[in-house]
Amino acid sequence: MQILEHGGRSLLIFAGTTDESMDSMLRKAAGMSNRTDASIRLLDAKRVFGPDHIRSALMKAVRAFENGQNVSDSLATETMLYMSGCRQIQEAVALLGLKRDSRSIVCVADLAEGIKEKLAKELSIEEDESIIDSGPKDLSGFGVSNAEISTLPDEKRIDLVLERVASVDIKRK
Repeated sequence: MQILEHGGRSLLIFAGTTDESMDSMLRKAAGMSNRTDASIRLLDAKRVFGPDHIRSALMKAVRAFENGQNVSDSLATETMLYMSGCRQIQEAVALLGLKRDSRSIVCVADLAEGIKEKLAKELSIEEDESIIDSGPKDLSGFGVSNAEISTLPDEKRIDLVLERVASVDIKRK
């Protein structure tokens, strides 16, 4: 579990694995969100391309709040929007959110009192931060063509995703 900070704002990142169903996870996250007043976004780890992906999106989300260009009232949701390269919350959830077969999960949450202590326990996630970096990553849905993918080795594919993160501001204008 780690706390990322930028511009005086903080975001809790928690990654791990679970045997829980998608419906159960979403129900638990919604309940915890209601009790803590923190937005909790559960993402499929196959669509999270490492710490730089999250960090870059967080920086852009904080800037959006500073400039009054945020779409959401939540830093976690705004960060998810930037991570997806989408402008619409529904599109971002469709791209990054849990799927029926998701077992590796990255949780992005607004920092709220008590959330850090309760997150893993209540969501039944066994912590494993390595899943943010490891495992197969899925570029489908990020608007990356097969031609673009074929031009880069696996370790450079993050660059294509970061390019999509950067393009969100251009799409907003």
